[in-house]
Amino acid sequence: MRAANHVTGRIGAVDTGAPPRSTPQLIGRDTVVQQLIDCATALTGPAVWLVRGEIGIGRSAVLAALAERVRATGVTVHEVACLPRDHHTAYLLAHRLVTALSPTAALRAVTAEPSAPGTSSPAAARRPDGQPRTDQSHPTDPSQPSHAGQPGPAHHPSHPAHASQPGPDDPGRLLTRQLTRALRTRTRTVVLVDDAQFADPETVDLVRVLAPLLALSAVRLVLGVSPVRPPGSAPRAPRGPSWPFPDDLAGDPVWLPPLTRQEVARLVTHRLRAVPDRDLVAELYRLSAGNPGALAAVLGPAGEPTIGTLIGHAQLRPGAAPPVLPDDDRFVRALAGLGEATWRVAKALSVLEPLGSRTPAILATTTGLSAAAVAGALAELTAAGLVDEAAEPGPAARADTPARRWSFRVPLVAAALRARLGPYERRAVSAAAVRALWEESDRAAPGEGGGQRRDAERRAYLANRIVDAGALVDRSRALSELLFISAQLAPVRPRDAARWLRAAADLTDDPLLRASSLARHAATAYRAGDAREAADAAGAVLRTHGADLSPAARQELTVVRLMALAAAGDMAALGGQHGPASRATEGPSAIAGALTLCLLGHWAQALDLIAATGLGTRPDPVTRHFGALLRDAARLMVGTPAGLYAAVDAPADPSLPPHLAFELTLLQCDGLLALGSVRQAVALLERRGHDTARLPAETRFLWQFLTGSWDEALATARTVMVSRRATARPPVSVLVHAHTSTMLLAHGRPSRARTVLDQARAQPIAAAYLLDAQEAAIALFLGEPALAEEAVRRGLGEARERGHVFGTESLWTALAALQGDGDRPERVLLCLREVDRVATAMASDRSRLRYLRACLGALDRHPELASDLPDGSALADEALTLARTDEQPFELARTLLAVASSGGRARPETESLLREAYEVFGQLGALVWRYRTRTALRDAGLPVPGRRTVTEENERLLATLVTEGLANRQIARALAVSEGSVASRLNRLFHRTGLRSRVELATLMLTTNER
Repeated sequence: MRAANHVTGRIGAVDTGAPPRSTPQLIGRDTVVQQLIDCATALTGPAVWLVRGEIGIGRSAVLAALAERVRATGVTVHEVACLPRDHHTAYLLAHRLVTALSPTAALRAVTAEPSAPGTSSPAAARRPDGQPRTDQSHPTDPSQPSHAGQPGPAHHPSHPAHASQPGPDDPGRLLTRQLTRALRTRTRTVVLVDDAQFADPETVDLVRVLAPLLALSAVRLVLGVSPVRPPGSAPRAPRGPSWPFPDDLAGDPVWLPPLTRQEVARLVTHRLRAVPDRDLVAELYRLSAGNPGALAAVLGPAGEPTIGTLIGHAQLRPGAAPPVLPDDDRFVRALAGLGEATWRVAKALSVLEPLGSRTPAILATTTGLSAAAVAGALAELTAAGLVDEAAEPGPAARADTPARRWSFRVPLVAAALRARLGPYERRAVSAAAVRALWEESDRAAPGEGGGQRRDAERRAYLANRIVDAGALVDRSRALSELLFISAQLAPVRPRDAARWLRAAADLTDDPLLRASSLARHAATAYRAGDAREAADAAGAVLRTHGADLSPAARQELTVVRLMALAAAGDMAALGGQHGPASRATEGPSAIAGALTLCLLGHWAQALDLIAATGLGTRPDPVTRHFGALLRDAARLMVGTPAGLYAAVDAPADPSLPPHLAFELTLLQCDGLLALGSVRQAVALLERRGHDTARLPAETRFLWQFLTGSWDEALATARTVMVSRRATARPPVSVLVHAHTSTMLLAHGRPSRARTVLDQARAQPIAAAYLLDAQEAAIALFLGEPALAEEAVRRGLGEARERGHVFGTESLWTALAALQGDGDRPERVLLCLREVDRVATAMASDRSRLRYLRACLGALDRHPELASDLPDGSALADEALTLARTDEQPFELARTLLAVASSGGRARPETESLLREAYEVFGQLGALVWRYRTRTALRDAGLPVPGRRTVTEENERLLATLVTEGLANRQIARALAVSEGSVASRLNRLFHRTGLRSRVELATLMLTTNER
């Protein structure tokens, strides 16, 4: 059974005695902060500690958390920040340290502050090594990095430029005396210096001189250092990444590691207030490499188009390009601060990363820089922590001198640089990459490669570079490469393959090859989920190259265009085909007309057109099978699915192309799963040689929902709803929303369940009545029977108007239950007869099962109907047999509960049925149905298993309902208890957890709930 508790000490868990924090202060850094607390507050050991890490790793956040927590121990904490260009002013940091440690002494020294750049002070004019300073009057450069919201050195309140006059004593000596006095007189103090890489070398030298005294004092320095040289300074000497602080000045540095994948997921949850799915976490982790600054950039405004949020979960939008960092981003500023030559090399490197040891030579060629300049730029990027240099994998790495490769530490930075390449720069760099790869391919021995996955990545990289290179590479070879690579990788990278095929079409002058490539581009874009692109591309091909296509190819492309229009939700364009479609008689035109009518929800008219044109009996196999398939789909909706069931026993037609045969099998499988006929769907796939792993997303969702894989089904549903419209594949696309709402309501999330239905209704969907039964279930859960009956009658009215029968048994069943609460049994009987009629017409076990359960419920409420309905025991036995035959856990558990709750069952049998239902609902995570089953056990005078588990689940369900925004009155109706009972339970929950409000409870549920 699924555990109801995920985090000890939180909702549904054992009381640990300490109230939980609603949100952690610093995700992924608690261990590092505690280590720094131990270092900074120790009475012995090093007095200076370095906190080191790459750009964006979170040094400032760690120092801020350190300051807060050290202050909480009673130790005095001072926070000092260095700013870009502070290194130009001698003893500036020393002056700030004196100000922090001894404000009185600092005031006495105000007339003897160190000189500003450009003065005649000897100390300011020379570096610690005795050489003249070459940057005394470096002007302020607005293009260089600066701390947002902080003044530059020339305007800082404590900047030496504000001194009235230099004193008679040397500033360094005066500050040394002041700092020495401060160190001798202070009690335990911690001084935190952020961005200490901008510190002036004179202060660093002074700290080195005073290191012995500092070690004996009660003062501890914690310096945050990034491996980036100050802007405007000369290239650094090879003194290690902690420049300007040598290793002998401090204790062992404390490195800030990247966040783990799990920590990335937690951070995303807190930023988006939604639980991220695995694909989103994987992509964010890849883009950011665990760097919090990069992750914050992706989750900010620049990344909004790449992330979709739905029903409390965040999804990666399929095909969304990585966000482009703005010019004021920390990574872009750091790169710009390294100089023009390094900036040019970095932009080109963002394209050439996979080329390994050939990269420097290509960089020199494409940037016009010398080999030495390129090597220096690569060294700068590596020293700055922006680029990693490593041994190149593969055969080259086994040579006496291992080949090297350079790659950006954070892939998001590479994406930002690629976006800043000009059109010609992109073409030139890509062309150089293509030529290098072709040369390598020409020299490679037959069969030589780097593994299947690596070969696929290299082929995709080559194809992308060919597309970007355009006319700068050999046109004939580029065309053959794109066609070959797209054919190889289309199944796994359909969106990329569609782009490659579009580019291939532009490289050929052959009208037949161009038409074929564009048609493949449209079909591949549709399979990739890019419906708008597919519809536009297919329409363009049909208009400009229709005469160059064969009739079969033209017909297939027409089908792709119509399906893509529906998937894009462009029902206006699809409706424009309605008039001509209804009058079409020719094969391709008739197929297009029948499909258009089905997509618009006019299944009865589609049947008339198919019968008038004889599509299902044409000699052409493609036309005949399309016609038969559309006929069976339309018959399903109007209540005569015999043809669909017959398709299970029919073998695949060998005259059909393999891809069309597979598509037809999938559409037949959709119909069977929509009926709830899991066994027939399995038989169909096995007979045609397919398995469930190849099912498309909507079909896979139906399979997961019916077979009880609800966690996977919800994940699939979110992906479908974020990337596709409910208009795409009626009725399956509508059932995705209806069944998702069913699962959410079972989990105790009525607000999210209604949101899913509202999202579907906001679109011009066909068969909207399939949502109304679940709309009624939500209304009943919230204690709104009038709204429930309104929804049911609306759905029945729409179905009657359109002549639809499929799915109406759920509406009639719901209406029977609503009528059963009154004193009109004849109305209940009328509804039951309608359910029986629909179940008989659909010949579906699930429809029959719903009829049997409805009869059992009616007999409980109206025993006087016994003369008009079959015997209750016979109904119960048949229901149990049907429920156990088809492996559908939710239907089984509901049947077990319905049979056990009906009258006339022996006590031992009732207990076994209820306990089995309880277990199955637990496996599904259906908290609401578990609660109802517990109630049934108590009503039957039976013990409820697992007292501790019961308490946890009750708390979790209550917290979930509160998180959904339900008022106490609504919760009371949902749980069938009094409002006072709800208030008492909430008070106990708040007292046990230490939470103070519903907002805090909702926040805690968000961060600990996997759903």
